[in-house]
Amino acid sequence: MRSYYASMLAEVQPSTLLDLIAQLDGAPYARAAADFRDGLFASLPGLRAFALSLAVNHAAADDLVQETLLKAWKNQDRLGPGSNLQAWLCTILRNHFYTDIRKRKREVEDADGTMAGQMVASAGQEANSVAAAPAGLSSRG
Repeated sequence: MRSYYASMLAEVQPSTLLDLIAQLDGAPYARAAADFRDGLFASLPGLRAFALSLAVNHAAADDLVQETLLKAWKNQDRLGPGSNLQAWLCTILRNHFYTDIRKRKREVEDADGTMAGQMVASAGQEANSVAAAPAGLSSRG
């Protein structure tokens, strides 16, 4: 297992994630110092290894890392001086992963529309228009 993660740390990182970090410099909320950006680059291999251990699927793991990088960039002012950037990023990644799992538990797959077809709700606008009609007039014509 150690050799597998060591090989992940040594592999070339996806250009999409590297490009994302580079593009964050031009974002409206770009206030990062070069050392924060460099820390993100340095943390990328470890983040991908951790994300893959959680998500198992490479695409899902890269999505987790991408969300983590965006959240970290946006909230970098919350990282206190002397804090461990790698640990902070792993916490963000883990919390996002668990949030996604909780969301998926609440979702119901309805590919054929059966469940949606059973949902019935009266139109609020029609119900209110009948009550608001002047005396002697009916909305049914």
